[in-house]
Amino acid sequence: MAIPVSIVVSGCTTNRSVVDVRPYNIGNNGNVDLGAVRDRAALFYERGTFISAYTDYKTVVLQMPKDKDYPALLGFADAALALAGLGEQYADEARIVYENLVATDGLSNPLKIQAETGLILLDVMAADRGESPEISASETSAEALIMRALDTNPQDPRLWNALGRAYDRKQNWISALESYVTALRLSHDNTGAVAPVQNNMGMSLLLQGRTEEALVKFRQAHMANPEIQLYDNNTRLALILSDDFATALEGLDDIPMAQLYNDAGFIAAGHGDVARARGLYEKAIEINPLYFEIAEQNLAALD
Repeated sequence: MAIPVSIVVSGCTTNRSVVDVRPYNIGNNGNVDLGAVRDRAALFYERGTFISAYTDYKTVVLQMPKDKDYPALLGFADAALALAGLGEQYADEARIVYENLVATDGLSNPLKIQAETGLILLDVMAADRGESPEISASETSAEALIMRALDTNPQDPRLWNALGRAYDRKQNWISALESYVTALRLSHDNTGAVAPVQNNMGMSLLLQGRTEEALVKFRQAHMANPEIQLYDNNTRLALILSDDFATALEGLDDIPMAQLYNDAGFIAAGHGDVARARGLYEKAIEINPLYFEIAEQNLAALD
């Protein structure tokens, strides 16, 4: 079945938003304090405001002197990784920087480990979509890759978040929950972003049919980082599966409305409720038959 994935492996992603992300125009006089911009970018990243972090880091990277600021480069790559769901260019930018950092002679071991972790997370995200040239799309391979990364970088919450996702795909709900709890603890300990983990916990609960609990987690993620459309989308998805259609669809145009009905149908089909899934897919097609073909593919897969 074809479905837009509403889960995040690292940072925050969504395939339903278009954001114009541009660096600051410093001009010829160079009056911007790049150190202050970098510090602000780091703060934005810690808070989970990845779009602003990316913008600030890009300003620093574009104006970087000959003596490169490797922590800033790593921060830029991490922010781009967090935005990978907005477009392939962010994943491409992150991969280029990570690969260059890994190949840099004399780079400190912590920075190199962080760059290697970024490359692994990019591969896991690509494998999750069945697009990775590095590893197969099987969850066993993705899980093994994450576990190897955790051997050298066990304090990175992004890896534990990705591991939870890998367990979810195997319906190993207990191990997934343990991974997400570890990711949350590490995020709190490092004053990092918690919304990506809360979102994935919500999706894990939704896949188990625990809709009301999932709704709580999606709302927590949205409150923690309201600028990310994905968390609002998933809140609406849980509301549809709770039969609160009026709240779920409030303010939406027909295309996102059809997407929500399709995604809800996919979840219902996963629970074995074929009749409900069929009705949700048919509603998606009714709302937008011209532009929304995914629901037609999913409907055909039920037969």
